[in-house]
Amino acid sequence: MLKDAEAKEILGTPEFMRDMIRSWVALPWAPHVDVVDMQRLPSASISRVQDAKGALTQRYGDIAWMVRVRDPTGDASPNTPNAAGPCPAQVLVLVEAQEKALRTMPQRMLEYVTLAMGRRLEREDLVDPIVPVVVYTGIRRWTAPKSTVELIRNPDLVPQDQLPRMRYTLLDLGQLPLPDPENTARQNLATEVVRALTRTPAAELTTVLSRIMIQSAERGESRAADAIAGCLALALARRHRHAPRKIKVDSMEALVSEAEEWNYPPGAGDLQRLLQEERELRQQEQLRQQELLRQQEHLRRKFLVDTLCRIDASIAAEALSHLSIADLEQRLTERLGG
Repeated sequence: MLKDAEAKEILGTPEFMRDMIRSWVALPWAPHVDVVDMQRLPSASISRVQDAKGALTQRYGDIAWMVRVRDPTGDASPNTPNAAGPCPAQVLVLVEAQEKALRTMPQRMLEYVTLAMGRRLEREDLVDPIVPVVVYTGIRRWTAPKSTVELIRNPDLVPQDQLPRMRYTLLDLGQLPLPDPENTARQNLATEVVRALTRTPAAELTTVLSRIMIQSAERGESRAADAIAGCLALALARRHRHAPRKIKVDSMEALVSEAEEWNYPPGAGDLQRLLQEERELRQQEQLRQQELLRQQEHLRRKFLVDTLCRIDASIAAEALSHLSIADLEQRLTERLGG
């Protein structure tokens, strides 16, 4: 599906992340998030930690968004008190893209959350809530633990409030619920990108991509769709038999045009080209096998000549150079037999 670098690029797009939060993060304020309420934080500002020698090192998740919370009416929630003065109600969303299910993911996300808290407590007396989110882009279903309690043996031996408790929100792209293809009112950039990546057969791919392009234009967000088109193209091309091995597009319109070509088997000209490539590959393999055989014969001849010369010091290597390998083997057998 998506490689980590591609996922990070897409998750770093405000419009996509807004739609992902709205569609699949089960929190009361999530459906009311808007791009104007979102600020992507630089990775270095999230957390830092000193190693055993006291040296300062950086540890942080893939993506971090500070999201201002709005109430159901669409108004920003009232400010909350802080020693440094009033501050808006906001939430820090830490996002980790993951290609493979990791058993220790709860511990990793707990570390990210703890470090983020520590960094912010250096300058504030209270911190904003932190929402850890794991976006799983792998093919197989996610089976790893989702809570730190699942990593603890015999958790009942201590009071429950003394256990390190942290549960992350898992967004497994292959398992996320999607709106009906005909229900355009509930569709958004995130739902349709996930649909294209996980639920769309090759014959229907251009339909979904065209819908992304048209809906993004209607919402005035074409630049957001174009920003993720390149990464989306790479991911889709890997699972399409007629897609080129290398593809580079800079807009959703270009991706739609490319995908249209993938729906057709190679034509006569393409077939001739593929046959020629196959012939060339066969010739290259034959040449490689011939060279390998030549090297083996050379080593075999050298071994036989050297052995004969060691057995009989009166024999000069030059005197054996005209003999075939079969003749050399016969001479060696005679010498050893004698």
